[in-house]
Amino acid sequence: MTRTALDYTVELDRTAGAGQDEETFLVRRPDGTEQRIRLHDYDLVYPVPGLYEEVVQRQLECASPATIVARLGDAVKAAGVDAGDVRVLDVGAGNGVIGEGLRDAGFRVPVASDALVEAREAAERDRPGLYAEYVIDDGTPEAFEQIGAAVRRHELNALTCAAALGPGHIPIERLIGVWGMLPPGSFIALTASTALVAEWGGAQIALNAVSGEDAPTEVVHTEKFRHRLLMDGGSVDYDVIVGRKPA
Repeated sequence: MTRTALDYTVELDRTAGAGQDEETFLVRRPDGTEQRIRLHDYDLVYPVPGLYEEVVQRQLECASPATIVARLGDAVKAAGVDAGDVRVLDVGAGNGVIGEGLRDAGFRVPVASDALVEAREAAERDRPGLYAEYVIDDGTPEAFEQIGAAVRRHELNALTCAAALGPGHIPIERLIGVWGMLPPGSFIALTASTALVAEWGGAQIALNAVSGEDAPTEVVHTEKFRHRLLMDGGSVDYDVIVGRKPA
């Protein structure tokens, strides 16, 4: 994606000690109007072209999308699978940052899901044609059925979920259900806070939780990395976990 020319400026709130779910920034427009936005209020972030990329990707140096793409690529190559034969369900897709990275790395990314209509609208605005289908997963059985139908229709065999698990994001139970739809031999690549993975009991236990008893998943790779900077100058660590169902 060509970087959007911004007709506004962004000032991060550098207040010390603000948690990830408390951080805010100020958007200033040429007409003198200002808007303070909480970073995790994505329904306000996505409608502004280029805002997510400016704040999260550029200023806060978020590494989760690139890390998932690279580690999934390593796992697929090690398994002797061609990236072009990997058809990804991009869960918690947002405005398509990770989907674009996956596509550029040679993967096919037919289907995305996210809870927010604003995310789908932003993806269609900024990256038209990236996904064949974008399902709004509002947590209902109907949305679950739509995802399942898309999995079957596009014969999906991989799932990615970048920094979209945990409180205020996708419930682990939902990911368990969605991952269960994918066939044997499928790959999964996700990032989650190191604290959350530790709370789960480690990478293998985390994947066991995601897999459920009927779909055991082997950990192919796991490592800790800096997910992104915090606005006060600190940083937050995440784990990337890549796994595969037995063929």
